[in-house]
Amino acid sequence: MPHSVDNLMKHFRVLRRLWAISIQKSLVFRWQFVTDLIDEGASVFVSLLTFDIAYSHVPTIGGWSQPQAILLIGVFQLHSVVINVVFMNSLFLISRTVFLGKLDGLLLRPVSTRLLLSFREMHFVGLLRLIPGIAIITYALDQMGYTPAFTDILIAGVLFVLGIVIVYGMWFASLTIEFWIEGLWSMEEFVPNAFRFGQYPDGIYTGM
Repeated sequence: MPHSVDNLMKHFRVLRRLWAISIQKSLVFRWQFVTDLIDEGASVFVSLLTFDIAYSHVPTIGGWSQPQAILLIGVFQLHSVVINVVFMNSLFLISRTVFLGKLDGLLLRPVSTRLLLSFREMHFVGLLRLIPGIAIITYALDQMGYTPAFTDILIAGVLFVLGIVIVYGMWFASLTIEFWIEGLWSMEEFVPNAFRFGQYPDGIYTGM
């Protein structure tokens, strides 16, 4: 048990150093954050505008009312922020690490290679994007006239974390194909693009 605790603390210290470097990088490229924020805001605005136009003609879409659809957009926004901050940048680097021959250097280090591949590049400045997501959720709940109980928040939190874990697992698994098949650079985009289907009510999709 003491050895396991020491090993865990060692990995945490490594991550803390890597995250400190990530924060320094984020502060260097300040305009990158501004452009990312504008891009994210434009994406959310277009989604809200699309639903506003659609709901001006029908009361529900796929069984979802307009406040429910807005709530879904807000939750998707929070999911996207967490994914972007925690492991998106790191996973985008995996294919380049493999094909540029830099993976050997990570394999030789006395820490978990998967941990380094998954969480070495954090984007902490992106946490500011949580603000519009929380605002959208608050607005949607107010429009629905619904105040969630503590158990509702707890269950939603557990499902939220499980959703993050599922996306990470699918994304990392899809990238392992690049170890055997060269040139599948597009695989790093597959799961993020598929994930975007989750920002719309499931009732609008038909068939398989």
